[in-house]
Order: sequence, then C-alpha cells, then structure tokens
Amino acid sequence: MKSPSPSPSGGRLIFGDFVIDAEAARLLLLDREIELRPKSFEVLCLLAQNAERVVSRDELAAAVWRGRVATDESIAQCISDIRRALSDADQRLLQTVPRRGYVLKVPVHQAPARPVGEHVAGAVTDRPSIVVLPFNNISEGARLDMLARGFTEDITTGLARYAQLFVIGRESAMAFGEGARDARAIGQAAGVRFVVQGSLRWNAGQVRITAKLIQAEDEAVVWADHFDGADDRFFTFQDEIVGRIVGALVDSVDRQSQRRSRRSGTDSLGAYELFLQGRELRRTIVPAHFPEAELLLERATALDPDFAPAYTELAFLQHYYLGLRSGVRSRAEQIERGLRMARRAYELAPDLPAASLVLGNLHMRAHDYVEAERWARRAIRLGPGDAENYAGLANVLSFAGRSEEAIDLMHTANRYDPIRPPMHEFYLARALAWTGRFEQALPLAQSCVARAPGFWVCKMVLVVVLAHLGRIKEAAAARAEWQQQCGIGAPQDYLDHGDTVPGPEFDRLREGLRLAGLADG
Repeated sequence: MKSPSPSPSGGRLIFGDFVIDAEAARLLLLDREIELRPKSFEVLCLLAQNAERVVSRDELAAAVWRGRVATDESIAQCISDIRRALSDADQRLLQTVPRRGYVLKVPVHQAPARPVGEHVAGAVTDRPSIVVLPFNNISEGARLDMLARGFTEDITTGLARYAQLFVIGRESAMAFGEGARDARAIGQAAGVRFVVQGSLRWNAGQVRITAKLIQAEDEAVVWADHFDGADDRFFTFQDEIVGRIVGALVDSVDRQSQRRSRRSGTDSLGAYELFLQGRELRRTIVPAHFPEAELLLERATALDPDFAPAYTELAFLQHYYLGLRSGVRSRAEQIERGLRMARRAYELAPDLPAASLVLGNLHMRAHDYVEAERWARRAIRLGPGDAENYAGLANVLSFAGRSEEAIDLMHTANRYDPIRPPMHEFYLARALAWTGRFEQALPLAQSCVARAPGFWVCKMVLVVVLAHLGRIKEAAAARAEWQQQCGIGAPQDYLDHGDTVPGPEFDRLREGLRLAGLADG
C-alpha cells in the first residue's frame, strides 16, 4: 500500500481550478488565495498527495499531528474547513468513506517546482511585481553608502503604498541584489517581472541619480532617466522616480493616491542622515545601541521639527525598550513618551503607514488590544505592499492571544519579504509555539537566536519550544543563558509583567518555562 507523505512537499499540486502551493502554504483558486487554517492545509496536502486513495484517520493523525493526540472532532473540523474552502458542500471532491477515512476523488497533477522566490509573486499575477535593488554609490565614503541605502528603501516604501503593485521587501531586495546585476537572473530569483536598478553620485554639493526600470524576462528597458541638481533636490528626485515607475506600470492611479505616496519626509539632508543612522541602530535590535539611536533621532527632529519618520522611529524605540526591558524610564513613562512621539508623527503625516503601525504596538503595550488592532490594520490599508505592516499586526494579535491569525499574517509578510529578517522569524516562531506547533517553531527560533543573539526574546521562545519537545537539558541550558544575559529574574519578570493576555497561549509559555526549570513565582 502506498503510504501518505508525512508533510507537504515542495512544488504545486493542481486539481480543477485549485492550486496547492506547498512552499508558500497557500491554497489558490484562479490566482485568488483561499483562507485555510494551517492544520487543515496540511490535511488537504496529504489528501492531494494521495488523491483517489482512501486515507484513514490513523494515517492522517500520524502524518499531520505527528504523534500527538488527534481527536475525531479535530480531524472532522479540518475536513469541514477544507470542504468550505473548496465550496464542496455536496462532497463531490472530498468524500467520506464510512469506517475507513477520506478520499480526494479528483485527479491531481504535480506542477514543476518554481525557481527560488517565484512563489512570492505567484498569487498576485494580476499586479505588476517589482524589486528595487540597492542603488550603487559610485562616490566615495561610508556616509554616502548609507544615503544610497536609505534612498533605495524610501523608493521601495513609496511603491509599496500602491495596492496595484506587488513590491518585494527590503531584506529580500538586499539579498537578491548581492553579486551579479543581471536583471533576468534577479527576476527569476525574486519571482518578479520588473527590476529597478540605479546609482547615485555626489560631487561638490551636486548629485546625479540614474535609474532604470527593466523587464526581467527579456531585459528590455521600460524606462530610464537621470536626475542632476544640487543635493537639496535629493528628496524631490525620490518622489519623481516613484512617480515615473508607477506611471510606467500602472494604467491609472488617482491623484489622491499619488499625493499619499509622497514620503512625508524632510528637506534637510542633515536630518535625513541622522534619521538613517538612528534607524539602522534601532534595527540591530541590540538594546545597547538604543540610547545612541535615540540621541541621533532627537538631533534629526531638532534640525527639522516636522520630520514625521524621525518621530516614528523614536516611538518605535520606546516600543522596543518596553519589549526588551531596557531603558532608564519607567514603563508608564516609556508608554507615554512613545505615544506622544507616535501621535506627533501621525499629526504631521496621517497617511504614513509606520505612524499607524507604531501607534498600534504602543497601544498593545498599554494593554488596549482593541485600539492596537485598529491602528495596525490601518497601517495595512495605507501600505498594502509592505511586509512590515502585516508583521506588525501579527505581533499585536499574538499578544492578544490570537496567534492562529498571526500565523496567517506572517505567511503574507513572508510572501512580500521571503528572506525574512530576524524579527519576522521571531514573530512566526512565537505564533507557532503559542499554538502548539513546536516542531515547526524550532528551526525559526534557532535561526533567530543565531542571527540576532542580542535579541533575547528569540531565546525565550527557544526555551519554551525545546521544553515542550522534551529536550529538557537543552531548554534548561538556554534558560540559563537567557538569565545570564538579562538577569536572574528575567523569565519570572516576563511572566509577571508581560503584555500577553491570560489564556491557553500564555499557559504554553508558562508551562514551557516551568519544564525548563523555572520555579513558579
């Protein structure tokens, strides 16, 4: 007898108008994604891999629940979910065979595996997909390297405000841009139809920016131009390039949307450089770097009191201080300062997605989860193509005890930025762990710890995951490292004064720490 595969395999399985994209964990109907809970998706994958053969409940339990108890009710719920997703109320596709199991009664075809990254844009073929490669600094000096990176990111963020475009995120764009600059190869690796390349040169207060939009398939240049002028026109050139790219790819964009796409930034090059330095330090997620980041950002707002992104970064720093138990202010003072900075950013630029996102995270720190979700969802509406906004809402929902929804949001974030930053690995690992998917969470937590050793919350998730998997010695060792890094009382403090709402998910955290040797306080 042919035995079922233990987990979803790579590639795509096709039946009728449906596509199972196992790599991206998505069910598609004519390129439209159909929502399906992760466990139900695994059951569907297993049935599709064994199409037209009856798969017993025991086989389903062994392959999908991997040795954990699977009740008849939980299996029946997955089957019900799948039928709802397939619009199969009359059981034409997914049939129950009494006392034997279930069968997907339809031919299923295996599609060839896609090139690395192609699944990112696969669900949005109706939208032009694009990656903005890091602009080359062809002048000398590390200062100009940072300006080139900031310029690239601002263009990416500007494009991500258009729902008509699918834009690859910052972390992945940097990885795809390393090495060869062949647009066809990059397009295949990133799974996009268009590539933006460019360069910046400074000389005696003058700047020259070149940019071109290339169709990856045949390397045809769709649009190219250069911009010359005094360096105080730097930000004007950013807006012009975004507008030209959008004009080349989108038939019609309303004027309100065009206005909203502008940076809400500064005309001060000095303030912008300070902002970039502060943001880069904040993104290290190393608490020792945060005070310097705060000073740089405060200097940026002193140079330009109306620079909304700098206030947003200051607000994010307070959110990080709170989450990582660092900083010299009291919790109440940090929440108050963070909200004040975030509200200032919102007043200056109400259509800046990051301002809404940080307001959501700070309301979560204040334990106002309803308001937190409202602001985080607003960020997605303003920046529907930015992975950070989906990850930010996922963070809020995990603290609110809704990690199942957070997992789905992180899958969306990963489609926009498939080479996920450590913070995104943490969000997904935590959501998987809090919903009991410890085996899936383990490699993500381990990777996060390796990539960001100063970001101790990754280690906290690793402790919990190892403990629940029965690897108690490893869990205890990781807990001891966490306590050495943050202080002997850190785990108990996280339990007593954390932001996660009480409930089953918090109970998994508490039980994991107990198993790892933390005495109940």
